[in-house]
Amino acid sequence: MRRLISELLDLLVPSACVRCGIDGPAVCEPCIHALDRGGPARRGTAGGTAVFSSWRWEEAAPVMRAYKAGQTPCARPLGAALRRAVDALVAEAREERDFGAQPIALVPIPSSARSYRRRGFHPVELMASRGGLHSVRVLRHTRRVADQRALGRRDRAANMAGAFALRGALRPGCPVVLIDDVVTTGATLDAAAATLRAGGARVLGAATALSADRDDTPANDR
Repeated sequence: MRRLISELLDLLVPSACVRCGIDGPAVCEPCIHALDRGGPARRGTAGGTAVFSSWRWEEAAPVMRAYKAGQTPCARPLGAALRRAVDALVAEAREERDFGAQPIALVPIPSSARSYRRRGFHPVELMASRGGLHSVRVLRHTRRVADQRALGRRDRAANMAGAFALRGALRPGCPVVLIDDVVTTGATLDAAAATLRAGGARVLGAATALSADRDDTPANDR
């Protein structure tokens, strides 16, 4: 209900771009073009998960911060960025691996119950939906985790180890792409990928809207 009210207000009340401040949509076209410059980039995590991301945190942070604060119209441009990252990863995977015509499952990193109660929506799932992507809830949290911002790279991995479990059985060998909003060290994605592989999935990699090189991302409140 909070999300629906927020979106209705956004339609009725004049808005401004959260990145540059000019009147218009939540993220204006010039800002989108600037953020899209260069296209999705590939990187790897410490655990070996391939990650494609469309926007750099240093340039797109105002968009993600506004979105996490409840400005849901940002979900549409963020969802488009996420979709480009997914498309780039899938294109590479199809060139390098043989999984025939099997459908690829897009699995979001889940929100915690606490963050859902606070926001009233699941950020990754809403982004995916607005980007025209169908995601499947396969993962769940097994416990609360510490704020990742306060931890170093090695401690982040330990913090996330065993933090996820499967909500149900996966088809053996099912190709899976993890999706998330931001990747920093990749500890969350590695933990999720390990859980999926243990359940029999074939993890092709991960796709995120944003990629950060520094520990200045929002708190990991999932």
